[in-house]
Amino acid sequence: NHDLFLAMGRIRLEMGMLSPAIDALSDAVREGPTDLVARGMLSEALMRAGRDGEAVPHLRMIIDSVPGDIGALRMYVTASSGSSEGVLSVYDNILTADRSEEDTEFFRQALIRVGEYTKAEALAGTPPGGPFDAEAAAMEVLDTAYAEDLDITDPAVYEGMDLEGGRMEAVLDVLSMQA
Repeated sequence: NHDLFLAMGRIRLEMGMLSPAIDALSDAVREGPTDLVARGMLSEALMRAGRDGEAVPHLRMIIDSVPGDIGALRMYVTASSGSSEGVLSVYDNILTADRSEEDTEFFRQALIRVGEYTKAEALAGTPPGGPFDAEAAAMEVLDTAYAEDLDITDPAVYEGMDLEGGRMEAVLDVLSMQA
């Protein structure tokens, strides 16, 4: 039954038949409560029907299961756009999600709309995957050097590390303080 409800819901959603799509996708979620795809499609149908508030718990379940799901995060912020609690409740997820520049700007604008200017600016300056932690990177350098019996000045210690845009200098600053 679950797969049939899901298929019917998908087809009806694609055809723009929102009420029948919501019914079928609700049945799919009822039959398969852990099916995140069904919850995502139901959320989309509910939001297209102007029932954003009803989509929020389904989106929350997706985010709780897959914290970096950028699509669910965008939908969640949109569905709860009137409240600062909505965007703030997923702020840490947004910081660490793999996001495009367009996604970053979307979330930055959402933060501005709810008056969170400091967080909006911090987000603009935070690369996808979260802020760079120079101390953790320095520890990784030291661990690699120790494990491979290398000197920290050996370029092999730094292979595979993303140390562009001033990150190398930050790591070297931390290492010099530890010397």
